[in-house]
Amino acid sequence: MADASANVLLHLPQRPRGEVVDGLVQAIAGLPGVARVARGLKLASVVLVHYDPASLRAQSFIEIARRLGLEARLVGM
Repeated sequence: MADASANVLLHLPQRPRGEVVDGLVQAIAGLPGVARVARGLKLASVVLVHYDPASLRAQSFIEIARRLGLEARLVGM
């Protein structure tokens, strides 16, 4: 059976403080259909999201970032 999951990178061009990125990671992790969220180890301005595109649109991650006052762009779409 094929894996129906997808990965997307969120780039945060304004390089927000760590606790702000942690809040974004927690908010995304709480969405149904999200399997894993991780901050970039070498690039603090990147967040990797592993999710089920049948349950959730990648644009939802941008919307959450905006609600938190962050600018975010999808990479890898």
